[in-house]
Amino acid sequence: MERAGLEVRDDESLREHYALTLRRWVANLGANRDAAIAEAGEERERVWRLYMTGSALAFEAGHVSVHQVLAAKPGAPHGLPLRREALLAGR
Repeated sequence: MERAGLEVRDDESLREHYALTLRRWVANLGANRDAAIAEAGEERERVWRLYMTGSALAFEAGHVSVHQVLAAKPGAPHGLPLRREALLAGR
């Protein structure tokens, strides 16, 4: 990002969040399995269920991660509070 002329202002790991999200997507797919198969076919439904389940396991085990990164031009106003607690509280 620095080579692109940006400064990292915040970085948050969403690994645990993404594992939960994937688990919910798998549950939603299972709850709507017949409709998913009608729309995309049994093979595609099975592939997506397997992919999301495997991905959830990888996130839970810490083998993969995903980060949300906020970057800004150096010196640009960003409006971020000085303390992370305030950022998370939306202040």
